[in-house]
Amino acid sequence: MNTEHHTLNNEQEASVAILFGCLQASGKPVSNRHVEHLSRMLLLSQKFAHHDLQPLAEKALPLLKAFGSRTVIEHSAPLITESFKETLFAMVCELMTGDGELNEAESEIVGLTALYLGVSIELMRIMLTTFIMRNRWNV
Repeated sequence: MNTEHHTLNNEQEASVAILFGCLQASGKPVSNRHVEHLSRMLLLSQKFAHHDLQPLAEKALPLLKAFGSRTVIEHSAPLITESFKETLFAMVCELMTGDGELNEAESEIVGLTALYLGVSIELMRIMLTTFIMRNRWNV
């Protein structure tokens, strides 16, 4: 994944690649609602100050198409700083449980993302349960 045009250069690019990778692996089409939600999350995060979603997505999406979600997530995870890994995983949980459910494909990619980010199984379960309860009644 390290050819010149297929390299993620920073934590923000890697984070967006992970978030889109999870969405694409869900088996559901990525909707405008997902993109708007992701955009709002990034706007509210200091990590993404001075970073627009559009160029970050333009870098991530061709990688996902070429290599697939699992490979991109695995190669992106090392670019995430230790202090941001749990926050990014919470963002993944929020995005993936937007409908208050987690199907088998979503559950699998969320578990892999936790593994690659070094989030413990115990914390993963707590976060997922919390977000599922929180989003269960979303419109």
